[in-house]
Amino acid sequence: EIADRDWSSDVCSSDLKRNFIKIVEMLIKWGANIDDEDFVGRTALHLASANNYVEAVRMLLYELANPFKTTREGKTPINLTTNSLIRRYLERARIVIIHNIVTYS
Repeated sequence: EIADRDWSSDVCSSDLKRNFIKIVEMLIKWGANIDDEDFVGRTALHLASANNYVEAVRMLLYELANPFKTTREGKTPINLTTNSLIRRYLERARIVIIHNIVTYS
């Protein structure tokens, strides 16, 4: 029944997603290196992909986040998502890079 449902997890999840997107926007605005890694080698693109944050993935790829970067466990962002739209975005970004349309330093 609707009244018995625990809505706190839904609220928390949408808040986390909204905050993550705001953080990505700030990093881009301030010129941060969006391919910086955390202690296990995850970039913002890994985190956005793993959490299925479509808008954040789109923003990061538009800013040339590297979809080939691997974590210390050898995972790329495409290995971490279950979202088909994110997979398509990542696959297209990889094709662009393979064909030398975009290069990374």
